[in-house]
Amino acid sequence: MSATTEVVPLVMPDFGNSMEEGVILDWKVQVGETIRVGDVLCEVETDKAVMEYEAPHGGRLARIVAHANTVVPVREVIAYLAESDEALEAVLQTETEAVASPQSPPDSPSSAPPATTTPPAVPSAVSQRSPQSHGADRRLKISPAARMVASQRGIDVSNLEPGSGPHGRILSSDVPPPVSPDQAAEITTSPSPTFSHLEMTHMQGTPASEPRGAWQSSTPQLSLQMTIDAAPLLAKCREQERECGCTLTDLIVLASGQTLMEFPALRSQLQQNSLIQLPQANVGIAVEGNEKYLTPVISGVNRLSLPQLVTETKRVISQAKVGEQFDTSARLLTIFDLGMFGVEKFSAVITPPETAILTVGTVREKIVVDHGSMRPAQVMTMTLSVNHQIVNGFVAARFLSSLRKKLTASPCIDFE
Repeated sequence: MSATTEVVPLVMPDFGNSMEEGVILDWKVQVGETIRVGDVLCEVETDKAVMEYEAPHGGRLARIVAHANTVVPVREVIAYLAESDEALEAVLQTETEAVASPQSPPDSPSSAPPATTTPPAVPSAVSQRSPQSHGADRRLKISPAARMVASQRGIDVSNLEPGSGPHGRILSSDVPPPVSPDQAAEITTSPSPTFSHLEMTHMQGTPASEPRGAWQSSTPQLSLQMTIDAAPLLAKCREQERECGCTLTDLIVLASGQTLMEFPALRSQLQQNSLIQLPQANVGIAVEGNEKYLTPVISGVNRLSLPQLVTETKRVISQAKVGEQFDTSARLLTIFDLGMFGVEKFSAVITPPETAILTVGTVREKIVVDHGSMRPAQVMTMTLSVNHQIVNGFVAARFLSSLRKKLTASPCIDFE
């Protein structure tokens, strides 16, 4: 067996959902360990969730290239499997020579410079991150112990210099001692702003770039708004809450799933200039996370009764909040409810692969005109935003109208 066949590069996997890069959070195996296909190698943070990377090949882990807290583009090498260190070095040296040889013709013996040792090839995603440039990284390289020490000493970790650990990682020994009161009195300071500069994590950085990409892309977004009489819905919620502990959002999710089955266009996804139509209603629910909102998905809402939906909703939300991975590739519609915060109405940006997002405002009292007479009413505003490449305005309007009928007329929702 040649040396080349003994060496297998492991690359940053593509977990889907337009993933471009990931952050290595933690390696679960050590260099020198023998791994099997399916073993969990490391945890990878994408812009949507924390995923486990399972080994696609078995063998001996010879080298880790991308250590913890390193941002790596998709398909860049993060580690190597090799039967021996010698085999790995031979392959890397061969690759280095192959890359270097075409760059300059061989000089004559008289003019050749002194020979130098070429370091092994390293993926560009890692080689560009020197210990002195951690400010350009999306995550601060600091150990948990160092972060705790800095917090106890009242030190802002974002002001610390690169540490003595691997790749500039800040260790507890790198945290400076606290300033004594006497030393502080000698320092003359001017009034400073009452905010701290914090580096964005990978998940925080994604929403900052997504809206601009969404609006500047060729995918148009159409939004329609409708205010409905919420009194029947509130009555249904109170009745069903005693039976199965449902919430207002549960009823909206159930009605939305049933309505999706009436409109094939809203059950379609745009994938590489072709439409893929799904046979079931997969609905995401926006829930608050530590850094951004999460969208766990309930599959086949159209096949669930209300008690089943309540149970499944609690399960997927609990999994999402503790960082468990969930598949969002089949999400068609997301329900985004901010009514509990008193928000009356709002719209949201569609995040692929979903085709639509429905935002829900708070139930509020309003004077309405009913058959020529004014009366107080409880109303709720919903905003439906759709991918206009897939769903036109007429279809979106009919979807909202059908959903309104289900939410305001009890016979229209099938609770069983």
